[in-house]
Amino acid sequence: MHRILPLIAALFGLGLMGQPAAARDAMALAAIAVEPGAGAVTIVGQVVALAPGRYGGRLTVDRSGASGTVTSKQGGSAELRAGEVSSMARVDLSLSPGDGLEVSFVVLSDGVEIASSKMTVTP
Repeated sequence: MHRILPLIAALFGLGLMGQPAAARDAMALAAIAVEPGAGAVTIVGQVVALAPGRYGGRLTVDRSGASGTVTSKQGGSAELRAGEVSSMARVDLSLSPGDGLEVSFVVLSDGVEIASSKMTVTP
């Protein structure tokens, strides 16, 4: 049994050990903001840095309605200080009654996903 414990500890540690140091040290929140307009909305993917580092963000918006489904993707990156908020991606789109939305925003550090947020509007 005593020989198995180091093996178990090593296996559980592999998840973090395989990531780049910057990804292990990174800590951020993913937020989705919606700004209304006349017959349209602006959807913004925001990173809230809890630790300093370089962060990336990917915003994906799927709008479905009578005319079909449209997918919009935007992204960006920035060097952030702890406590700083950055709008990484922005999508403007028109909406009609009965349209549905699926929104996903992912925060990355060194290519590793560290946070995500999702929003759904059901028609």
